[in-house]
Formats: sequence, structure tokens, C-alpha cells
Amino acid sequence: MAEKYDGVLRGPNGIFSRWVYVTPDIAKDYLDRNLCEGDRKNRKRSEAYVNRLAQEISRGWYHSNHQGIAFDNEGNLIDGQNRLAAVLEASKRNPEIGGLWLMVSEGLSVRAITKIDAGKPRADADHLRISTGTSASNVLISVLRLVLVGFRVFKGDKVTTEQFLAMINEWPEEVAFVNKHQNMMHVRNRFVLAPCVRAMLAGEPVDRIQEFTAVLSTGIHKEGEADFAAIVLRNQMLDGRLKIRGNTATHIDLYRKVETALVAFLHRRPLKVIRGTDIEQFPLPVDRVPESCRSFL
Repeated sequence: MAEKYDGVLRGPNGIFSRWVYVTPDIAKDYLDRNLCEGDRKNRKRSEAYVNRLAQEISRGWYHSNHQGIAFDNEGNLIDGQNRLAAVLEASKRNPEIGGLWLMVSEGLSVRAITKIDAGKPRADADHLRISTGTSASNVLISVLRLVLVGFRVFKGDKVTTEQFLAMINEWPEEVAFVNKHQNMMHVRNRFVLAPCVRAMLAGEPVDRIQEFTAVLSTGIHKEGEADFAAIVLRNQMLDGRLKIRGNTATHIDLYRKVETALVAFLHRRPLKVIRGTDIEQFPLPVDRVPESCRSFL
């Protein structure tokens, strides 16, 4: 098997590492050495993660780093199956992708797997701060992700650091809105803030959206029945009929009911019963979405 590589780094106990330009053919060869049978079978491949990496590779967003491919001293692949599968997938999406530079280590102890991927993963806010110097709260990151993917957030869509940065740079008014409201009672939940931001991007009146969050937070309303939608939503949160924390189904229910209430509030339509919408009420205008994020539309 022909490999293009620079230098070999030799470590203790027969371990050695080198940079390898992993082409689709090499990726296939490496995957053939994956532990997929017997008692020492490798964990199941994550198709969602493979698709995310393939997207980054095919668009030139992937950055080679020290985390690459690893084989134990019996020649078995013990780390990197998702990266290798992503190389294959990226080459299908973009035939111009010839391969990917990855650090390949061999000769690891069979027990080394117990120390691989065993640390604490960094949050998206950490990645953004470390790689770009841009500070963003976890609430803001969560809201931006939900704004971008809408209902589809529950299907495993992944937003990259580059996409988060693009949204922060191109949506300053919306970012300021989230930062202002992220500590307000009944408003700080991402499933409440995201529909508000989507409404802003869709061109709905910002003043009226601000009134919606104010009523939701304080319970004080000025326009009587025209504000009922926010009051009903708030009451359902307070008495537990509409749960703020829970599983995926709970989150979907909350998001959809917030959109129903917000639409009614914006149009000053009295609403005494809130039913979740099945259709996204605030589609994102293409011209308001950063170019790097339009694949989510």
C-alpha cells in the first residue's frame, strides 16, 4: 500500500506515529483493520458524526490535528473509524477531495483504548472562544443552533464553529437580543428565545417581540386580549402543563407552542388555548442567513 508521509516519530514500547495523507483507498484499507468481530468489537460508528465530519472535509473546514488514527500492537484499528468513514463520504460529495492529512499511530497497547476519548468534551462555546477569541454564552450557542435548524435540531444536525461565528457576525441585533434576555425568567429557555430570533430575522416588528418577552417574564400586559397569548403561555409554564425541562418530545412541544403563541401575539389575536404548530411559522429568508449556513434551509 503506497503512503505519502513525512517523518516518523518513535515513542516508548514500540509506538510510532507519522503524518499520512489518507486517500479514500487508504481509508478503506484502514477500515478493513477495524475491530468489528469477537469480544473486543469496537463501538458502533456514529453516522451523524461521520456526516458532520464529511461536511467539514468537503467544504474545506476540517483542520488536521493530533487526534487521528490509532492501531494497537496487534494491528487492529482502535481509534479513528469515524474520521476514515468521513474521508470516504467527503470524496463522494466532492470528488476534488483527494484525501486528508491525519496523524497515524501504531503499536499501542491493547489496553490503550481505555484512555482514548475518555476526557471531558469541549462545548461549542469553548471551541469558539479558543479558536477565534469570540466569547459566547452557552445559552447563545444553544439558541443560534436552534434558530438555524428549527424543528430539525432533533434529528442530529450539527453546527460548526465557522457557522456559529458567521451567525454572530451577521446577526448583531439578534445576538444582542439573546444576551439581553438570557437571564429573564420564563424567557431564558432556548426554546422560547429561538422562535423570537427567527421572527426577528423574518422581519416581524422587534418592538412587539420585545413586548412578548416582557409579558412572558413579568405577567404584566397592557393591551388586554391582544396580549392573552403570552399570558396563557406563561400560565402553562407556571402550573406545569407546559414543561420547560424534559426529553426531546417535551422540547418539541415547547418550541411549537411558543411559535403558536408568538404568532398570535404579533397579530394581536386573542388566544385562550395553545396548540403546537406543525409548520415552521418563521421560515428564514435566504438573504438573512450566512452563506456558509444555507445548507440548513
